[in-house]
Amino acid sequence: MYVDTEANICQFENLFTHPDHRGLGYGEALVADALARGQDAGCDLFFLTAAADDWTHDWYQRMGFVEVGMSHHFSCAD
Repeated sequence: MYVDTEANICQFENLFTHPDHRGLGYGEALVADALARGQDAGCDLFFLTAAADDWTHDWYQRMGFVEVGMSHHFSCAD
């Protein structure tokens, strides 16, 4: 989890539940805890990335996250 306290933004990264433990509510509990920690840090904007064709996209939508956009930026150093 990345927290920018100056901008009040929280980003979730690399949330993972081992396949043997999926479907038991651990993932939802992990996200709920991350949201609470971000709120405690003063964040009011939370975001994550999930590919539209990946199962996690629908899972996060069921948890209340909404897609607001997609952007990519690549650069190369010479």
